[in-house]
Amino acid sequence: MSESLTNLGAYNPFSMPEGFPRLDPPLTVRQSSGHEESRSASEVGENKNQATSFVDDLQLSREAEAIRELQMRDREVRAHEMAHAAIGGSYAGPPTYTYERGPDGRSYAVGGSVSIDVSPVPGDPQATLQKAQQVRAAALAPVQPSSKDMQVAQQAQAMAADARNEIRLEQMEERKEMLEREDNNGLSASIEQSISAYSRTIADSGPARLEIYS
Repeated sequence: MSESLTNLGAYNPFSMPEGFPRLDPPLTVRQSSGHEESRSASEVGENKNQATSFVDDLQLSREAEAIRELQMRDREVRAHEMAHAAIGGSYAGPPTYTYERGPDGRSYAVGGSVSIDVSPVPGDPQATLQKAQQVRAAALAPVQPSSKDMQVAQQAQAMAADARNEIRLEQMEERKEMLEREDNNGLSASIEQSISAYSRTIADSGPARLEIYS
């Protein structure tokens, strides 16, 4: 008896004969070694550290920039107010400042002011003029005067103009009094000259003669 042999192929659950239930493909589970798991955890930790370091560096950079700006502002404010005080002299008060605390915990001057006397000197327009000129110079002393500085300078300029007007009025009064004195002196001299001339005329004519007619 002869038999026909068929080579059996490899088992394939997806090519079962009709009528047999189909099977889902088997799940492939890759079991990693302990070394691979450790390396993966290490990489995650390293990436996390790098991200944290980047955020920290960014924060430090922003803080450093803020500190530099505050330091620059502090220098500008102090130089500005010291210029007012130095030129204002006895008419100016000491500088006062407003502060802001920086990321480094230090206080930086971010604003300031200097009080200055802009009142006229009573009864002395010449002293008022000198004072107004000094006050105006003090207001404009900083490299970049503020709008308030410009207002003070204009106020001092107006005070100087008033003082000049008073000085001119005083000079006009003094001139008037001098002319009056000169006129009075000239009149007195003219009267004296007239009297003297009259006296000489009488002396030259000799004694008076009386003629009596009978």
